[in-house]
Amino acid sequence: MLELLNVSKHFSGIPAVDDVSFSARPGEVTGYLGPNGSGKSTTMKMITGLIEMTSGQILFQSNRIEDDLIAYKRRMGYVPEEPYLYNHLSGAEYLMMIAQLRNLPRRESAECIDGLMRLLSLHDDRHASISGYSKGMRQKVLLAAALLHNPELLLLDEPFLGLDVGSALVLRSLIQELAARGKVVLFSSHELDTVERVCSRVVILHHGKIVADDSIERLRSLMELPTLEAIFSQLAVEQDSESMARQIADLMGAACHSALPVREIHCRRQAHADITGCPYGLALRGSTVALLPAVAPVCRSLGRPGPGRVHHDRAQPDRCFQDSVCLLVFAGKIEHPVHVLGIRGHLLSDRKDVCKL
Repeated sequence: MLELLNVSKHFSGIPAVDDVSFSARPGEVTGYLGPNGSGKSTTMKMITGLIEMTSGQILFQSNRIEDDLIAYKRRMGYVPEEPYLYNHLSGAEYLMMIAQLRNLPRRESAECIDGLMRLLSLHDDRHASISGYSKGMRQKVLLAAALLHNPELLLLDEPFLGLDVGSALVLRSLIQELAARGKVVLFSSHELDTVERVCSRVVILHHGKIVADDSIERLRSLMELPTLEAIFSQLAVEQDSESMARQIADLMGAACHSALPVREIHCRRQAHADITGCPYGLALRGSTVALLPAVAPVCRSLGRPGPGRVHHDRAQPDRCFQDSVCLLVFAGKIEHPVHVLGIRGHLLSDRKDVCKL
């Protein structure tokens, strides 16, 4: 059994993992969940022995891992979040190197590598350089390296990244099969649907602290929520996802409109005060159709209300532009000068036809 007892990790005095305690038992898959920056990968790295704890203890089979870290690592398989591989090696060469580093018998390990590469659909590319592998292929190499020595403890940090649907289904079944054979499996992922299908219990981390540690069925019952996604959203998601989605879409639209081919933007006194009664406005030159949607983001950036009426003045056509469009925008005095770069990078407020406000 893997046990974490009051484990903390601080970086420059700031807690990334704060007094975390939980256990992962043989025969079950434990899901380790949390938003980005919650401390999941930091916890995984402490469990692997890659980084040291600030305080607390990590036990495997009732022994502290730091008492004999080498012996502990022989019993552990780890799929990291980032696929750091030696790109100049082929997939087969990399796995053979891992087997040699683990001091595995050469003949048996060669047979195991060949079998794993066939089952993971890597065999045809086994002699190709890893530099030419796709992200999914690299992920499969990492998985094969983690399984090669038949570990008792399997740590999977986002193992489904880059995998196609077929490979993901194989991995999902493999995780369940390994747990059924008595392995200790700790599985971290953002794929909540997969976690719900694979894991028997979950630990949810938020701001470095555990906010839930129970079976999925019991969490559903206690919180009266139908899915793990709903449970996770209530415990570990602070923002309103629908509202945030609308704001992002609005921002995209504003950015798109402001990027339309507007040739010139500048402030001037209006000769058409009888239309709206306002003395100042925005004057833009360019295509009428392209200009109109671009006005709203300009107004918002200046902290002013949007345009009211639009006056088209074709009496003095410009030979460089289709139309001359005057947009009456502001209903009051402008407190600060407005400087906007023109198409050639000139400050239009320095032009003779611009009123410096």
